Amino acid sequence: MQYEHQLAEQTTKNLEAMKSFQMKYDKVLLENQEKTNAMNKFLVALNRLKSDLHFLYISKNLRILGLAEKSSEQNVKNSPNPKEDQKHDEFDKEDQISTH
Repeated sequence: MQYEHQLAEQTTKNLEAMKSFQMKYDKVLLENQEKTNAMNKFLVALNRLKSDLHFLYISKNLRILGLAEKSSEQNVKNSPNPKEDQKHDEFDKEDQISTH
C-alpha cells in the first residue's frame, strides 16, 4: 500500500512538473514569436528606408545633372567659344555628381 501511495505521489509531482515546464515553454515560445515579429517589422521598415534613401539620392543626382545641363546650355548660347565651355561644364557635372 505504501508503495502505491509513493508511486501516486511521485506521478502527481511529475505531472505537475511537466505542466509547469509546458507553461514555461509556451511562455518562451510566445515571447520568441513576438520578438521575431518585431524584428521582421523592423527589417521591413529598414528596407523601406533604404529604398527611399536610394531614391532620394538618385533623384538628387538627376536634379543636379539637370541643373548642370541647363546651365551648360545657357553658357553655350552666351559663350563666344562653345566647345571650350562645354568641356568645362562636363568637368563641373562630374565634380557635382562625385561630391554628392
